[in-house]
Amino acid sequence: MARRHGEYANVREAILATASSLFLQGGVHAVSLQDIAAAADLSKGTLYYYYPTKESLVMELAHNNTEAVTDTLFTWVDSLVRGDDMRAAVLRLVDAITAEDQLGGLHIVLCAEAAMGSTALRELLNAAYREWTVMFEVGALKVQSKNAAAIRAKSGLFFTVLLGYVLQRQSGIGNPDKDALTNFFLP
Repeated sequence: MARRHGEYANVREAILATASSLFLQGGVHAVSLQDIAAAADLSKGTLYYYYPTKESLVMELAHNNTEAVTDTLFTWVDSLVRGDDMRAAVLRLVDAITAEDQLGGLHIVLCAEAAMGSTALRELLNAAYREWTVMFEVGALKVQSKNAAAIRAKSGLFFTVLLGYVLQRQSGIGNPDKDALTNFFLP
């Protein structure tokens, strides 16, 4: 049986939550494993037992983050029925993906880390984006929207534009408008 660690069910969960919080505050490069151990009230040895490298910790966070988005997409696709209003469906998807600020914020931090040279992270995110794009296209086809062809043509950009929307919303830069985001995909 896993031992409880504060408000978390186990030590691994405490480490991941603490790392996620610290990465959101300062980015991956600004946070050391020692910082995470101290903030989680763990010894460095305990942290290294679970994550021998910062990359292994970042990769698990990235995997969990992309899995959460994938689960949201599965739920969205599953909820769609032929004849649904595609604009309303896309707005529901945007709301579902952006409902949890930490999910979007961590994704931004992970994308920044991938851009700064983490090949493994870049590969994981590229695979996730390919999967998400296909799922978005499946949603458009399931609805049988008259705009399905146009949506499919732009589907590769949906998550890029959505990331920009999340970045603007969380940073307070610009005036993100989810209706404008939806209008981009629906002629």
